[in-house]
Amino acid sequence: MMTSLQSSIEYVTKRVQTLEARAASDRHEIDRLQSVIVNITAGRKEVAFSARLSVTKEHMTDGTTVVFDQMISNYGDAYNPRTGIFTCTRTGLYLFSVSLEGHYTDGQGDIPAAITMDGTHLGYLVSDPIKSGQDVQGAVTMVTQVREGQRVWVEVYYRNDVSVFRTFSTFTGVLLS
Repeated sequence: MMTSLQSSIEYVTKRVQTLEARAASDRHEIDRLQSVIVNITAGRKEVAFSARLSVTKEHMTDGTTVVFDQMISNYGDAYNPRTGIFTCTRTGLYLFSVSLEGHYTDGQGDIPAAITMDGTHLGYLVSDPIKSGQDVQGAVTMVTQVREGQRVWVEVYYRNDVSVFRTFSTFTGVLLS
């Protein structure tokens, strides 16, 4: 009976040692895979922003950048709320969206504006109220390829002495891939 008990103890001991060795090997593989995940995600940088106007911008002229100065979010710190310019920190496919609120006063109210990249207008919008006291929102959303270092902003075009109202005026950009 002692031999049978001793054989059982030896078998269980060897089995425990085998399982401990396998567990150590699995732990090593888990650590290796976690390291791979960390290295992959460290190279991935989120880029996204949303900003709005904190005050109405008055007397804007053709070529003036609309500076959306109140940050809602700024992942990757690529948008500058002092200049109104997004500077691409990672090449990829981006979605940009702009909405501007115009208000009809003194016989005018339309606000033509464009999403602009490095001086080239990419997407256009117009907020065009047609009667006194009317507020109208214009918007454009677009997807485009942007390379690292390129700059994107919103600018007034074609008109002078326009006012962009703060309530519903926003600029958003996000890296899609």
